[in-house]
Amino acid sequence: MVVRMLNTRAHISALLAAMALALALAGCVNFGPEPIPQEENTIGFQTVVGLPDVVRAGEQLVYPTDRPFAATAYWMPRDYFWDQSKNDLAEEYFAGVKVEWNEGLGAWVANPKQLWPYTHTLTFFAHSPWADNLGNQITNISIDIAQDATIVTDWDTASEQLKGIDLMIAEVGAGQKDRTYKNTPNGVPTVFRHVLSQVQIVAGLVSEYEEDGIQYHIHVRKVELRQLATKGSFSSATERWTRAAGESKDFVVYDYTQDAANPTGIDLIVGVTKVGEKMLILPQVHLEGAEGTQAEIYVEWHDTKDNAVHNVVINLREKFTDSHWGPGQVYTYYLTWDKGAPSFIEFDKPTISADWADGGDYTITID
Repeated sequence: MVVRMLNTRAHISALLAAMALALALAGCVNFGPEPIPQEENTIGFQTVVGLPDVVRAGEQLVYPTDRPFAATAYWMPRDYFWDQSKNDLAEEYFAGVKVEWNEGLGAWVANPKQLWPYTHTLTFFAHSPWADNLGNQITNISIDIAQDATIVTDWDTASEQLKGIDLMIAEVGAGQKDRTYKNTPNGVPTVFRHVLSQVQIVAGLVSEYEEDGIQYHIHVRKVELRQLATKGSFSSATERWTRAAGESKDFVVYDYTQDAANPTGIDLIVGVTKVGEKMLILPQVHLEGAEGTQAEIYVEWHDTKDNAVHNVVINLREKFTDSHWGPGQVYTYYLTWDKGAPSFIEFDKPTISADWADGGDYTITID
């Protein structure tokens, strides 16, 4: 009797191959990935700057085309939804890519170019700008997918790299979730929100400054914002800043020694004159503290009547119990001189662009 030993592995493989061929020929099984569209589908972005009510009203502000921003995307299988399955299934598709305006295409596209996946949906996060003042990519911004949040860590408004940068974060709204290549004719909707505070100083005379037919002048020489927190961390989930421990710093809003056009300072007129540029400040509550450690506004001017230099220091917390600067809000300090009454500084309601919220009205009297 002869016993033949079969090559079991080879036998099984042959059987499986034959079954697969038969089923495929019968049209019962589709082997391999889903068909890929013949044309590439480039991911594009549709940008706007503004508050939710502004966007709904159609008064959208155009995002500047000369300012690249950063975009991050996570992907999930198409049969799942971001809000229900992100913690278990979401994976990073690309992170912090530079998005630039392409004049030829008339669209915002990533560099390097990013393509829509065919079998997955994408959820997007974005922040502006992509680079710091030195042209380097900003790297202290991350994503917390559990909270749909953009996290900013140790942002320093006084540093050489970040001073004067208008930090904005895009809200992760319904239009940025579960996106596919089929529903993006105008690009991914990307609505940016300002997350710093903005402070501006303006000054003027209430009436002509003259006595006995003699015209006198007020020349503003210096304005400073003193003892400010400059470094902190932010979460878009809470829309709150946490100030970092460290020494407070001063911001020079205006210094006549640096103003070639006005070597003796700004000669005020009846009306409003801008004093220096708008300052981008870390949002903060003006806390109580020892003298010289609280947030202050310092103002210095020259009065031609007595040919003397005067100054005043306004302690914001001492003057206003709830004094603070909030994210996305602009505050205009209106300095007015009225020689027929005690001098005062009025924290006046500003005229602002639609994307910045009004910070409020306050009055400061100088003794």
